[in-house]
Amino acid sequence: MLKRSSFCIIFTLLFSLQIFAQKTDVAVSKTELIENNTKVNVYYNISFLSETKTYVSSLHLSTDGGATFAKLSAVSGDIGAVNQTKTKNLKAVWDIFKDVDELSGSVVFKVVLEFTNIPLSVKELCFYQFSPTAPFGAMYVKYARFGYYGSLQTNFGFKSSNAVYANEGIQALPSGGYWQLGTTEKQSRFSITAGLVGRISKTFAFTLGGGFGHRALLWEYSSYNPDDSKRDNGFAKVDDVSATGLQTEFGLIWYAQPRIPISCSIQNINFSYYTYSIGVGIKLKSK
Repeated sequence: MLKRSSFCIIFTLLFSLQIFAQKTDVAVSKTELIENNTKVNVYYNISFLSETKTYVSSLHLSTDGGATFAKLSAVSGDIGAVNQTKTKNLKAVWDIFKDVDELSGSVVFKVVLEFTNIPLSVKELCFYQFSPTAPFGAMYVKYARFGYYGSLQTNFGFKSSNAVYANEGIQALPSGGYWQLGTTEKQSRFSITAGLVGRISKTFAFTLGGGFGHRALLWEYSSYNPDDSKRDNGFAKVDDVSATGLQTEFGLIWYAQPRIPISCSIQNINFSYYTYSIGVGIKLKSK
């Protein structure tokens, strides 16, 4: 359980970091002279475009091997406002003698992208959350580029224990006699957390937060006197898989449909008990 949960956390973190680390690069792949050496086709590719920005491209010329560049104006084709859906095999056509009287030297072309951030709408979401130990949960989320969230999860199993099961035995029972485990198992689970929300793209956001978490696994037991008469019975907390204290969590929000967000998160209490939760939400409003 621990290894699997740790792997999920690492995978989710690496996935998010990879998205954040993506960088917009422009590479000129080929140039060719056309129309009796009066025009140049400059072919180029764009590696990544952010969905939260608009881009404008321009063609630049160097005649000293790339030491200095000057922006060209007599350019047509795939230049100017960038189409987000078209980033490969782009072609800019430069009409040479409309910009210069002659073309000589060590000629190098480059395409420059300038961007403007798109004003982001505020998203307000409400989720129903489920986890194996806390099937009743709710999360409220509000963010534009960044924002916040709050989450509450429980199983309404507020059962207390009167003993502890550890080291393969019921602890703190009177000496003498013996004990037996019953067939009933109960769980007590509660958490309240809050934290940061950050937009990754139009369809992805991350959540990172912390708060208080409690999880207790309880096993039914009965204890007996040496003469086999029943002494008492109750529930013992299984110490190895129970925890109370700091809960931290990391998750993702994904829009399966424009108005149907899906959430998933990995959670732990005191870095000892790990679990996960998934949720389905609705958009309250967007402005």
